[in-house]
Amino acid sequence: MDRQDRFKKRQAFREKRKQQPRLFEAVSSELVGQILDSEVDNARLSSLDYTANLACPIEADPAEAQALLLEMRTAFEQQRVNDVLGKAQRDVLQSIAGPFGLGKMLSAYDKVGGNVDTIHNARQGIYATKEAQQNYEQRGDYDTHAVHSHTNYVDHNRRNSTSRKTVGIEDCYSGDTLGYHDKTDLEHVISGKQTHDDGGRVLAGISTEELANQNENLIPTHASINRSKKAKSPEEFARFLEDTSAGRRDRINQLNQQSSLTDKECKELAKLEQLEKVDPEKVRSQGEQAQKAQDSAINKKYYSSKKFCNDVVSSGANEGFKMGVQQAFGTLLIELFSATFEELRAVFRLGLEGPSLFADAKVRLKRIGQRVAAKWKDAIAGFSGGFISGFISNFVTVIINAFVTTGKRAVRMIREGIFSLLKAVKTLLFPQEGLSYREAAHEAMKLIASGGIVVAGVAVEEAIEKFILSVPLLAPIAGMLTAVLVGALSAIGISLVCYLLDRVDLFGAIEIQRSKFVLTQLDQETQLRIARCDDIADEVDQYLETTPLVGNLVGQFYSGKPGKNT
Repeated sequence: MDRQDRFKKRQAFREKRKQQPRLFEAVSSELVGQILDSEVDNARLSSLDYTANLACPIEADPAEAQALLLEMRTAFEQQRVNDVLGKAQRDVLQSIAGPFGLGKMLSAYDKVGGNVDTIHNARQGIYATKEAQQNYEQRGDYDTHAVHSHTNYVDHNRRNSTSRKTVGIEDCYSGDTLGYHDKTDLEHVISGKQTHDDGGRVLAGISTEELANQNENLIPTHASINRSKKAKSPEEFARFLEDTSAGRRDRINQLNQQSSLTDKECKELAKLEQLEKVDPEKVRSQGEQAQKAQDSAINKKYYSSKKFCNDVVSSGANEGFKMGVQQAFGTLLIELFSATFEELRAVFRLGLEGPSLFADAKVRLKRIGQRVAAKWKDAIAGFSGGFISGFISNFVTVIINAFVTTGKRAVRMIREGIFSLLKAVKTLLFPQEGLSYREAAHEAMKLIASGGIVVAGVAVEEAIEKFILSVPLLAPIAGMLTAVLVGALSAIGISLVCYLLDRVDLFGAIEIQRSKFVLTQLDQETQLRIARCDDIADEVDQYLETTPLVGNLVGQFYSGKPGKNT
């Protein structure tokens, strides 16, 4: 009977009592005499203890109430400590079976720079696919004729020649005006050879002559400057000018002080004077503009290509599958370990259940299998969550590698970090039923902190493994020992951090849980008292039914008619 039914029963009883008369005829004196003359049922009296259950003090004792609350709060803290220890045990198993056990096996397929080719990585000589690497290795030799016969190069040369014959053109390196009689070259700011060997260009599939002859990469300059620069990059040429400036000025002064110069010395002096006019900062500025234009063309061509999109989706699905398998298999493996440990404890504590060791093992293995099989829903949920986080972490890795190359361990750290972050976001946005927003925020904070410890564990794993490898006896099992050691330390660290966060209780979530616990305990105690009172009432009713003499007397009293006697 629940609380609502008991309330309705009490209300019905009160209503019935209101309708009954206040005065009744006296019960039969004959029945009273029979009861008085009957023997007392001492056995029943000794079995009844209604006083403690029916006694209800009218005045409350504040000290007693405080003691009761303190007892319940202490029970709550003890329960939390037990939960932390139990969680620590499961976290040790999860850390070993998850990101450090199965995760470490799966991370063997991680690559430096991620699973998708990027322009940045290609320029560092790092490729995710053999196809992209082979394309670069088979790019062929640099064809200077194709570059200098490109339509845009020819058009620029023609326009510069026309302008030089009339108003002159500006030397973009020195700032001088080049006239009709000046020897002028159309300069590739980023040399054609450097453009040809650009891994980003090859990855994007842009021809050398097209990229090298962009408008931003073609500038007029004096021929001696162009031929001194040769295939140097703008930065290399600027540093060359700065490093040789002092020696160049000394040589110019030396030649100017000579009374006469040979043809060779005249040409040398003219060349040195032209180089002295070059502004290194202008060289750098022109290089930055040209590089920016080339990067824009390469990035637009490659990152908008169908191949890149397909690579991102396929690698994301692959990473999602790996992460999903890790979480699903880890869930089942944790349950397998937990069930096995519990059965082993039961064997040592209670002994064998079957007639033989084989029969006992059969029963226990069946129980373990049933427990693992019962976790199939959790495994599916773990796979789906792992798949989503794996897909997103792969996407994040691709974005990062567009700017900086990530190591294999960094890829794993990103994957584990994204998984923890997504779990925290899910907890915060979709809290479990009955969980307040402050409690959800508290749990999300613990998930983020736990993820941080896992990422830190991955970061220090390499150092620990190197230390273990330095011990000859442990070297053969260094990988396994590292996984167990780092996993256990990380799990213990997670438990301690979560416990400290509970103690700090920034959002007041633990205080809410403590209040809920106390209210639940008080409510349960009240329900037990009410249930005991109902049981007593049922016992009395049953006794009246099985004892005719007393039952008749009580029945006559409640069914009597109004009269003068009471």
